[in-house]
Amino acid sequence: MKFKDSTAAFFVRASPATILAGMTLACVYAFGEFLGKDWIFIPAMARTHGLLNGIGFVLVGLLGWIIELTEIPVRAD
Repeated sequence: MKFKDSTAAFFVRASPATILAGMTLACVYAFGEFLGKDWIFIPAMARTHGLLNGIGFVLVGLLGWIIELTEIPVRAD
């Protein structure tokens, strides 16, 4: 997709990267539980995985689309 605004393009493209990071943490936790290892604990998962998904994916992606879809009138002085 071709974006009109480069900042919007950056935000929209960075958004899925945060999901990848958050899901990687979830996989590390799951494999640790399966193998009986304490690689990452629930409080750390809640802080990192939740923030990456909530702020990283939702907020960054939404901000990118708001920037892209909002047209700001330019004054000609």
